Amino acid sequence: MKQLLLLILLPGAGLSTFAQASKDETALLSINRQFIRNFLNNDTVEHNKIIHPSNFLFIGTSGKLLDRNEYMQAWAHGYDKTIMPEFDLENVQIRIFDNMALIVAKTKDKKIKDGTYITGETRYTDTYIKEKGEWKCVQVQLTRIAN
Repeated sequence: MKQLLLLILLPGAGLSTFAQASKDETALLSINRQFIRNFLNNDTVEHNKIIHPSNFLFIGTSGKLLDRNEYMQAWAHGYDKTIMPEFDLENVQIRIFDNMALIVAKTKDKKIKDGTYITGETRYTDTYIKEKGEWKCVQVQLTRIAN
């Protein structure tokens, strides 16, 4: 009888875990879309809601490190449509490990430099932790993809 009860309870436990993972993945996809909208609109108010309030690190394509304050100052004017008229997001992958998650994606952009269009690609990894039921970004790392 105990074995039968165990077999009945185990699948339910698995479904609960799957449902939570699906809920977290949906939340992280939404946060990632908001992250990109924040960039395109230089929206520091909304971006402050995503970035961890005290434990945040940005690693740029050159390897330079920025703390939260430096990052947010740059964010306020980081995107200029006259310099980068095209910016697209693709290949979003989400990996969840309990209360930690990675979002890995690729962006394509077209910039104007000296009157010439230059296309480029960047791969980014955003690291999130879940605290008090909310996902917060604790690290962003950008890697420019060689053409």
